[in-house]
Amino acid sequence: MKVSLGAIVFAISIAGFVALAGSPQPVADTRSHGHTVTTSADDIGILGLKFRLTKSKQMPEVERVFPDTPAAKGDVREGDVIIDVDGIPIRGWDKEQIYSVLTGPPGTKVVLKLQRQSTTLTKSLTRMHSSEFAKAHPEMWKLYARS
Repeated sequence: MKVSLGAIVFAISIAGFVALAGSPQPVADTRSHGHTVTTSADDIGILGLKFRLTKSKQMPEVERVFPDTPAAKGDVREGDVIIDVDGIPIRGWDKEQIYSVLTGPPGTKVVLKLQRQSTTLTKSLTRMHSSEFAKAHPEMWKLYARS
């Protein structure tokens, strides 16, 4: 059976989210521009948005922006379409591949190019600790972790 690197990174990330409820577990993270970083599960860096793939555009559309997150503070809005991440076009990528470039080590920057109606915007965001969001918004964390 052939398994993509994106699927492996996604599975490891999900394992990290589950581990937040217990003791920190080591998580391999290959999303920092090709460099492997080892961190603990409570150190996963997130932007605080949920997206869905649009069939017509083959692009991720922001479905929800969670409060007190880099996405909210950076004025990312529901309905924005993510065109590229850190200068890399993501048209046609699957959800796991997109997720793998949106998450990364906490404190690292990510640049999103967004389409908002007829305007193209660039947003520079700094990933936050997922544990900070989980502590501040436990009910919303459950929704975020399931996305």
